[in-house]
Amino acid sequence: MSSDKDRAGWIYYQARKKGQSRIMSAVIILINTVLTLYLWSLVIYVIASWLISFRIINPWQPLVRQILMGLQALHEPVLGQIRRFIPNLGGLDISPIILLLAVEFLRNLLLGGF
Repeated sequence: MSSDKDRAGWIYYQARKKGQSRIMSAVIILINTVLTLYLWSLVIYVIASWLISFRIINPWQPLVRQILMGLQALHEPVLGQIRRFIPNLGGLDISPIILLLAVEFLRNLLLGGF
């Protein structure tokens, strides 16, 4: 599996080969990087919610609370929209998995032209 730096170089090379501008390839690399950061923050949010539910992390500690509130503000609007459309599976929430797949689809769609 190649790193994002290798992928960015490959995107730039393919864009230049097709005659696209540097600005367009830079925008595509920027969007790819933002989507990658969003995915990693989603994974951190899911793991943190598990650690809280298993009482490994204390959510009342100020630093933990600030981090969780930031991650919640970033992800809950999108996850809430997904939860509206999926059936209730009891205690199992698959909305982060659906969001992860959707973001990966967007990344592949974005990079599909290269």
